[in-house]
Parts: sequence; C-alpha cells; structure tokens
Amino acid sequence: MLEALASLMENDLSKNVLVPLFRQIYGCRVVFTGGGCEKGRDIIIYQKDPLEQDKFIGVQVKKIHATPNSHSKSFQQLLTQLSQMTFEPAICPDSGKEVMLSQLIFVTPFEVPEKSFDTHSGAYIPNQLEDAGLST
Repeated sequence: MLEALASLMENDLSKNVLVPLFRQIYGCRVVFTGGGCEKGRDIIIYQKDPLEQDKFIGVQVKKIHATPNSHSKSFQQLLTQLSQMTFEPAICPDSGKEVMLSQLIFVTPFEVPEKSFDTHSGAYIPNQLEDAGLST
C-alpha cells in the first residue's frame, strides 16, 4: 500500500487521499491549500475543540526522501516549510480573521532516516514548537 501512495503525485496524494482521510479522522472541514502562496501548508484542518474553540491544524505533505544533506529535497527544506507554517497565519473561514495554526503535521510516504533528525537536531526540537504554542 505504501508503494501505491508513494507513486501518486504530491497534490493527488493530498487531495484524493489525505483530505478525505483527515475529514474522517477529525470530522470537520479539511481544505487543500497547496500550490503557489501556500505559506508552507498543503492542507488546513478547521476543527473545534470540546469547548467549541477553533483549532487549526496545518499539514505539510512531502514526497521526498528526507535526506540529511542540504540539497533542495532535504530534511532542511521540510523544516523551513514547517517554520513558515508556525509564523504565517491562516484565514478562518467563519470569521475571515487571521488565525495561527495550533498544530503542525508532516506527512510522507517514505521513512525519515534517524540521521536526518541527528543532522538537524538544532532545527528539529519539539519543545521549540511547544514554546511557540504549537505541538508536533
């Protein structure tokens, strides 16, 4: 099954597999936002928590082998886009106001090698995301 997912184009994986999957998992509005001017997010999940507070989740989808080196399809590129999601607001579809994402999700059909985390340990620190009000 992973081979079939890996064979899809990135936008097709996002639109045809992940958006419907996240709709089922979260039971809320899920929108594909990839392409130009995506601000690091391919999908936004618009959810309400049990107290009816908005919770917006940004999803970055990458069909890359997150290698530890610095070429363009590297783990560093992913971290750059996740960082962009951290600081770029989304627009709430109900109010039209800018809102910050409360959680980030990264999806890839490939295994992320341990060496990628080791090589970029200064950039990938879950506590930094929590300090920014986000969770991994």
